[in-house]
Amino acid sequence: MVRINSKLILIITSALVVLGLAIFLVVKFFYQVNEKSQSALYFIPDNAAIIFEIQSADQLTYLRTSPDLIPRMMMSQAKIRQLLLLVDSASQDYSKKAELNMQRSKLFFSLHFMGKDKFSGLLSISFETATSKKSMLKSLELLGEIQTIKSRAGEYYKLSYSSANYYWTYLEGNLFISTDNSLIEKLLYDIGSQSTTRIEKIDKLSKIAGSDAELSIFINHQHFYRLLIPLVNPQYYNALHWLSSISSYTVLDMDSDTSLAKLTGMSLDFDSTSNYLSSFNGYEPVATESFSHLPSNTQFCLVWGAQKLNEYLIKNRNLHHSADDLTTIEIFNQKFETNVEEQLISLVNNQLVFGGTTFYSDSAEATFGLFNTFDGKESAQIISELEQKSCVLESKSADTNLYRGYRIYYVPSPYLVSSVFGNVFHKMEEVYMVIIDNYIMFSADKPILNQWVDEYLINRNLTQSEHFKEFGKKINSESHFTFYANVNKVSTRLPSYLNTQGKGQMDELLKQNAQLGDFCMQFIYGSSGSFTSLHWMSNYESSESENSSWQVALESDVAKGPFSFYNAEKGDFEIIVFDQLGNMYRIDEKGSVIWTIPGVELPQGNLQWIDFNGNGQKQFAYNGNNKLFMFDLNGNPVKPFPVKLPMAASGALLMVDFDKLHDYRFIIPLSDGKIYNFDKNLKPLKGWQFPKFNINKGVELQYYKLGTKDFLILNSKGEMAYVNRKGESRMQAQKAFTLSNNYTLNQWDNKIITSDQAGRMLLIEDNGVIEKKVLNSFTGNHILKTNSSGKSAIALVVYDDNQLFAYNRNFESLWNMTEIPTLSSKIEILNQPLASGTEVIGFAPENGKFVFFSAQGQWQIQEDLNGSENYLLLQSSNSQMVRLIVFRGRLVTNYEVN
Repeated sequence: MVRINSKLILIITSALVVLGLAIFLVVKFFYQVNEKSQSALYFIPDNAAIIFEIQSADQLTYLRTSPDLIPRMMMSQAKIRQLLLLVDSASQDYSKKAELNMQRSKLFFSLHFMGKDKFSGLLSISFETATSKKSMLKSLELLGEIQTIKSRAGEYYKLSYSSANYYWTYLEGNLFISTDNSLIEKLLYDIGSQSTTRIEKIDKLSKIAGSDAELSIFINHQHFYRLLIPLVNPQYYNALHWLSSISSYTVLDMDSDTSLAKLTGMSLDFDSTSNYLSSFNGYEPVATESFSHLPSNTQFCLVWGAQKLNEYLIKNRNLHHSADDLTTIEIFNQKFETNVEEQLISLVNNQLVFGGTTFYSDSAEATFGLFNTFDGKESAQIISELEQKSCVLESKSADTNLYRGYRIYYVPSPYLVSSVFGNVFHKMEEVYMVIIDNYIMFSADKPILNQWVDEYLINRNLTQSEHFKEFGKKINSESHFTFYANVNKVSTRLPSYLNTQGKGQMDELLKQNAQLGDFCMQFIYGSSGSFTSLHWMSNYESSESENSSWQVALESDVAKGPFSFYNAEKGDFEIIVFDQLGNMYRIDEKGSVIWTIPGVELPQGNLQWIDFNGNGQKQFAYNGNNKLFMFDLNGNPVKPFPVKLPMAASGALLMVDFDKLHDYRFIIPLSDGKIYNFDKNLKPLKGWQFPKFNINKGVELQYYKLGTKDFLILNSKGEMAYVNRKGESRMQAQKAFTLSNNYTLNQWDNKIITSDQAGRMLLIEDNGVIEKKVLNSFTGNHILKTNSSGKSAIALVVYDDNQLFAYNRNFESLWNMTEIPTLSSKIEILNQPLASGTEVIGFAPENGKFVFFSAQGQWQIQEDLNGSENYLLLQSSNSQMVRLIVFRGRLVTNYEVN
C-alpha cells in the first residue's frame, strides 16, 4: 500500500495553482494588449443623426486641407472642426510623449440629438488593437490632468487639455471623447441595454460600409432632419419631417475629387414603421427619361419613377396626401360626379415630376408638374372635358389659347392638382396644362408652359444644358425616386426658406464651396433595402455664359426681319420679327417673347422708329401691301392706325421728321408709279411734286442730311433722283456713272458714298460734285460696306472675287486677304473692336459659320457659332461685346461674342 504524502500534494497543488494563475495573467495580458478592437459603431448611441467614418487618422491632414466637396462640408460643422483639431493636436503630442499610434486608428465623427435644438459631437477612435483601460488612462495623463467621474451610468473621465475640458471613456479598444458629459453617460447607459436586434442592425450597417472607402457616412433619418430644423423657418418643419419617413438608416461610401463627390450605398429599414422607400415594393424602376423633357434652366425636380406608377399613386395615396387633401378630393368627386382622382391618375404612365424653374423674362421663380401619359390624344380629351366642367362649376371662362400651335388648357378648380397628386403641389391653386409628345406639363404659372413649348421646339432641354451633360452621364439611368437640383441656381432661393441662423450657415458653406453645381440623389428599392446614390458636382463655373445665349422658336419660319431697336429703360437692344403665318413678335434681350400679334401684313421694307406724339414714347410704323400700320412697344395699334392706302404700295414707307418737331411725313411709293407724301394727319401734303418712277423695277427711298440740306434719294434699280422736302429736284450729278451690280448708298461725313461698275468709290457732295477714288481694280460684282462713324480702325471693306480688302477713313489700304472662305453678301463692320480685336464679321454659307477679321489682317472661323445669311449685329456704343442674332427657319438664336 502506497502511503500518500499530504504535504507533497499540497506543495504540488499550490505550484500548479500558481502556474495556472501565472499562465492566466499572461494570457489575459496578451489578450488585453493584442485583442482586435471592436468597431465603435456597436457603442455609438442611437441618437446619432449622422456619423462620418474615416478609415485612418492618416487622412486627417487630407480632411483638413482637402479641396474636395464632402470634406469641405464636414469642416463647415463647428463641432466636427473642434473635435478634428483635438485629434490633430493630440496625435502630435502622442507621437512625442507616448508609444500609442493614433495614425493607424479608425475615426468616427458623429452628431447626436440631445433634445430640442441641441446637438452634441462625439469623436470615437477605434484603435487597431485593444489595450487595457489602465494603459489608456496612463497615455492620456501625458496630455493633461485626468479626473475620474462616477455616475449611475458608470465610471468615465474628464481630461483638461489645451484650455478645454473633454469627457471620455474607453471600451474594447475604442476611445470616446465629447465636450458634453451627458453624451458619454448616455453611451454608458446604452451599453448596458444592448439588444440582439441592435447588434444585428450594426452588423448589417458595418457590412455595407466599404472597408476601402475614403469616407463612409451613416445617416439616421429619425434624427437627421432635426439637424436642419434650427436653420429653417417654422412653416417648413413638416416638410423636413418627411425625411424621417424615408428610411431608418442610409449608409454611403464616398469617392470624391475636386469636381465631383460620389456617394453610393443602401437605405435600410430596421423596424416595423411605415417606410417611404419600401412603398415602391413590387414596382420596377424605370429610366429617368423626363430629364430630356424638362426646361434647360430647371432649378430642381423630384421624380417618382416606376412601372405602373398610376397604380402606385392610388395604392399609396396616404403617403402623399394630408387629411385635408382626402376630404377635398371627395368634394371634387361629388362636384364632378365622377372619381376625379382616379381619372387624372389613370393618365400617368411611369413618371411624375415636381420641379421649379425661372422665367427668362424677369427671372421670376415658378413651379411645375410633369408626367408622361399613355396616349396624348386620350389625355387631351379627358383634360378638355375636365376644363369645360371645371369652368362651368367655377363660373369662369376657359381661357384656352394656342401657343406655337399647342393648346394651353385651363382648369380653375382650386387645389385640384394637390388633392390628386399630393401636397408637394400645394402652390398650384389653379392650373394650366399643355401636352407635348405624350408628356403633360401643368403649372399655376401660364408663362412656364409657353417657355416649355419654346424649349421643345428648339430642342433645348435639361440634358442639352452644358452644365448637365457630363453630370448626367454619372447618375443612374433608372430609379424609383430621384431628387435633382442645380445648387448654383437654387442657392439664390434658399434664403427665403431659412431663418437667421440658417442664412449664416449657408453663407459659411458657400465660402467653403465658392462654386456649387449639380446635385442628384437617387433610390432604387430592392428586397434588402434601397440602393442609394448621391452625386454632387462642385467647382461649377458660373452659368452666366450659358444664360447669355438664348434661342426662341417662332410658330413658323421667319418671313421678315429682324428689326432692332434700343430699349433705353433696359439699356439693351430688342428685336421685332415676322413669321410666314403673319405673326409679329417682340423679343427682349433675354430671349423672352414679350408679345405676339397674329394676322398682320408683312412689312415691305424696314420698320420706321419714331416718337409720334413727342412724349418720349417710342413707336414703329411700316406698310404692307394695302395698309399703313403703327404700334407702340406694348403691341397696341396707335390710333387711327391701321389706315388703308389709296392703292397698293409698290415699295417701303419712309418717315421723316425734317425739323425734329415730331411733325412726321409719310413718304411712300404706290402702284401708279408715283411717290406720295402724307402729313401727320395722313392728308396729302400740299405742294408735293409727286416724283414718278418705273414701279416695275421697285422703288427705294432714303433720307440724308448733308450739311444744312435735306436730301430725299429716290432710287429705282440705279435710276436715282435727288429731291428736297417738297419733291423738287435738289441737284443733278455733275458726272455720269453706272452703279455697281450690288451697290449701296451710305453717308460718309457730309457726302454720300457708293461705287460704280468700274469698282471706283463715288463720293457725292450736296452740290452734285462727284469725287471718284480708285482703291483697286474691282469687278462690277463687288460688295461695298462702310462705317465711317465708328471707333474701329477699319472704315470700309470691299469683297470681290473671293477676296476681302480693308481701308481706313483716309482710304488707305490696311490689308487684303485672298485665301479666305467664300462669304455671303452681308458683311458688317463693328462700331468698335471686340475684346478679341475683331472689327469685321462675315458669314460663310458653305459651312454655316461666321468668320471674324481683325484690323491686323487676321481671320478665324468661329466653329461654335452656327449661322445663316439672315443675321443681326447689336453693339452698344461703349461695348467690346456684340450680340450676334441669327435667324434660321423658325429659330432665333442669340450669341454674345467678345
